Amino acid sequence: MIDRIRRQIDPIDAITLAYLALLLGLVATHLPELDARMSLPAWLLLVTHGASLVLVLLLVARASEARSRIWRACRHWYLVLLVPTFYKQLLVIIPAVRPADMDWVLLRLDAAIGGDALVRSLPSWDPLTDVLCLCWSCYALLPFLTLVPLYRRGLDEFRPALLAMLIGWLVCYVGYILCPAIGMGYYLDRVGAQGTGSSATVAVNLKSVFDVLEGKMRDSYPSGHTAVAVAAIWANFRFRLSLRWVVAPIAVGTALATVYLRYHYVVDFLAGGVLGLAGIAFGEALLRRCRRRRPLL
Repeated sequence: MIDRIRRQIDPIDAITLAYLALLLGLVATHLPELDARMSLPAWLLLVTHGASLVLVLLLVARASEARSRIWRACRHWYLVLLVPTFYKQLLVIIPAVRPADMDWVLLRLDAAIGGDALVRSLPSWDPLTDVLCLCWSCYALLPFLTLVPLYRRGLDEFRPALLAMLIGWLVCYVGYILCPAIGMGYYLDRVGAQGTGSSATVAVNLKSVFDVLEGKMRDSYPSGHTAVAVAAIWANFRFRLSLRWVVAPIAVGTALATVYLRYHYVVDFLAGGVLGLAGIAFGEALLRRCRRRRPLL
């Protein structure tokens, strides 16, 4: 079993398992703090992460040699369940591990690079607010609009795109743990900027929905929306997908919305863009090294 796992594990699995191991360590070393913030015993979170790690290993071992399409689909799409779960867990893990918000650091960095002046100069136009909020709301569709067509073509094109997005997501999650911040929208008085207004009906309604779904998440730095948007644009044009001229405007709108809607600081946006490009480069280099050693699954 161990030899089979070692032969079949790939960079996507390795990075996922490393992140699971990190969460396992954080939960194990902060059980009292988590107990104080959870209605259920914190040890259940510890067991869940351990079980998830084992299940990923078993899936890699079992599905890589299975002929069933269902098993192989599970092998390549298990992150559809894990990535959102990783994100939601941060709602309790971050306050337990890093209870103090770091917005004051991001505010100073923004002021140093002129980000606060840029935000103050942005116009507030309701139609633009509604359009960018719609783009922001379509963020969860970008991976599927990109990855589903690539999966149908084959793993050689699917895996680089998935790996670039995965690196973006997980590095962002680590960033949220190291530098928890609630975002510019809570500090507009410090920035000296106005909000985008309450008369943009679509934006107001969508924001209320996302506030309920996400809660008060400390997920400002870096911008995961920007990182994944960059990866989605790259994958669509790199592999010349038929929907690239649909995905690209949505992705650009998503990235611009991070600052225009006052969800993120300018430094969050810039860090997300750099992270997206770094994830693409690092992912491709990792897969090239993997291909020299053995073929993709």
